[in-house]
Amino acid sequence: MRRFWADVTEPILRQRDVRRVVEIGSQSGESTRRLLELCGELGAHADIIDPLPPENQDALGSLMARHGTLHLARSLDVLGQLPVADAYLIDGDHNWHTVHHELLAIDARVRETESRPPVILMHDVGWPYARRDLYYDPATVPAEARQPFLRAGVHPDRPDADPSGGMNRHLTHAKLEGGPRNGVLTAVEDFLALRPEAYRWWSLPVFHGYGCLVATSELEAPYAQTIARLCTENAPLLSLAAKVERGRVEALIAVEAGRYQQRAERASLEAGFARRELELKAQIKKLEARIQEIEGSRGYQALEQARAVRRRLRRLRPGG
Repeated sequence: MRRFWADVTEPILRQRDVRRVVEIGSQSGESTRRLLELCGELGAHADIIDPLPPENQDALGSLMARHGTLHLARSLDVLGQLPVADAYLIDGDHNWHTVHHELLAIDARVRETESRPPVILMHDVGWPYARRDLYYDPATVPAEARQPFLRAGVHPDRPDADPSGGMNRHLTHAKLEGGPRNGVLTAVEDFLALRPEAYRWWSLPVFHGYGCLVATSELEAPYAQTIARLCTENAPLLSLAAKVERGRVEALIAVEAGRYQQRAERASLEAGFARRELELKAQIKKLEARIQEIEGSRGYQALEQARAVRRRLRRLRPGG
């Protein structure tokens, strides 16, 4: 999400003249820092929702104290309790259940409070999580809403997850891509199917996909016009951007494969050194046992006694 800040997110938030913003998913905290700085400039307030504190929490201390509130919780446990915001930045759990119910919760709060509809900006609406669930913690998603899953990587040309390769193989993914209730974009489309008259959807095919939900009552607003132009004008450039994104994804997969290969080679070397160390320790132990055995034998003791007598004779002899 941070890659979109200067060119997309910040201009939209400024044109929307936000006074309250909700950010779902903080992780590194870089987007959070920029959001809090903007809130300070605009006199706005940010609610940051994430079960874990941002990685740069210490650096955010004064900014958060002045311009934000950190909610260490899951989004679905908090959204219904917060005031309606002017904008929502959604980049949290990338699975159908969470995203779909985040949108439902936001829409419900807007309707029950009769508030001006917010702009909803979302990340990961493209590959790999457009049509495939990611579960940071499968236990937080109801069993009936979860896809069959495993810890494995994903490929853009393979529907099945691959434990031996692909992108993000350290994470837990739906075993298969596609199908009902699977993925972030599917969650958006299912929400739009419930409220087709209320919202318009636009997206950008770069950096895993950036999506914008705008209320139809807001389509003439300057920020909505900016989004529409950004996502629809210059179709050849957008097509080229999609191809560049595909190349970027393939490069990321290759880099990740190289890193895993390096780790495997390093682990193999370390295992070899460890085995050699164990072998040497075993040999030393055998030699020490043999020394003890020799030193405990009668012949060795007699030899030591003879050496002692010789030393005494040398001392007794004249000139010795």
